[in-house]
Amino acid sequence: MRKPKVPCKFPLCPELLDSPGYCKKHRALMGYVSDQWHYLYNNQRWRKYSKGYLNKHPLCHQCKQENQIAPSDVVDHIVPHRGDRKLFWDSENHQALCNTCHHVKTGKESGWGG
Repeated sequence: MRKPKVPCKFPLCPELLDSPGYCKKHRALMGYVSDQWHYLYNNQRWRKYSKGYLNKHPLCHQCKQENQIAPSDVVDHIVPHRGDRKLFWDSENHQALCNTCHHVKTGKESGWGG
């Protein structure tokens, strides 16, 4: 049995997807990881590393700087790696962020979020 398609999460986008999220156009607009680099994230090594990093850094770095407390959800690349494996794995280039702060940061980096 096939699941029904779901709409893109971007407001008023008519694109239908196989799973919840953003369509390809809005993923790029939102600053999401390019499909060409998705393999860097979609593997056991990154899942293990990011889980360990978030365990060591349980609070959002950006929220802490603003005297707020929020749990971290994402290992963010401070400087976007753009497929550079050395920069991707450089632990000095990582920070723990909550989903909200990560979306804001990647939106700004992509020119979408002001």
